[in-house]
Amino acid sequence: MIQGCPEPSAPVDKGAGTIDEGNFDVRRYFGLFLSYWWLLILLPTAGGLLAFFYSESREPVYQASATILVQYRGSGFVPGTSDFGRSAELAATYKRLVVARPFLEQVRQSEAIAALSGGMGSVFADVGSSPPVLVVSSRDSDPRVAAITAQTVAEQFIDYAIEQRLAEIARLQSAAAAQGITILDELVGAQYATIDSLSLLESVNIPGSPVLPRTRQNTLLGILLGLIVATGGALLLESLRDTVRSP
Repeated sequence: MIQGCPEPSAPVDKGAGTIDEGNFDVRRYFGLFLSYWWLLILLPTAGGLLAFFYSESREPVYQASATILVQYRGSGFVPGTSDFGRSAELAATYKRLVVARPFLEQVRQSEAIAALSGGMGSVFADVGSSPPVLVVSSRDSDPRVAAITAQTVAEQFIDYAIEQRLAEIARLQSAAAAQGITILDELVGAQYATIDSLSLLESVNIPGSPVLPRTRQNTLLGILLGLIVATGGALLLESLRDTVRSP
């Protein structure tokens, strides 16, 4: 042995004392659940109960709908494939017109709506594409009011749209006569052919169950939010603890 030269040290077993990170993480989160099980159960339960009782305390809202078929007849009295796209455009336009204030004010003055003690329900509309349709819906706490409102709005809008188109034809006749155009019969016939065909596909039925509140959906959402808050709270409390519990 040569003096001054250190003896070779024994090889170190690098595997000794190491920790399986995967098992350690599982044990850590399992221990976290055991430590804060009360929090992970209490908050989701409280969130679900609060959402349930809040939903049950809300006044039920019913929805009724009427479906209007929209057909553009620009190429003749029988709609063709070229008129399908124009029908969809008209349905989108009618969606805005049916909820416009001038038309709804006219509906409020009708006999059917005037007979309702609480007035008409809220009105909104949507469109469908196959075939182009206009869906007029009404919501109210009274299912009968919702049904009468949707039916009245749909029926009166059909008449309103036709009256608007006939008024345009009358203005066209006046303008043509002022310009000295004498072939009014052909002109008027062509304009009448472009009058939109609106028909009520489905009459309104009185709804039997409310659409709001969504008690089950709100309860599940409350449980989920409570679980998220509880998990965050458990992780926060765990990070504040200064006890060393691992090698």
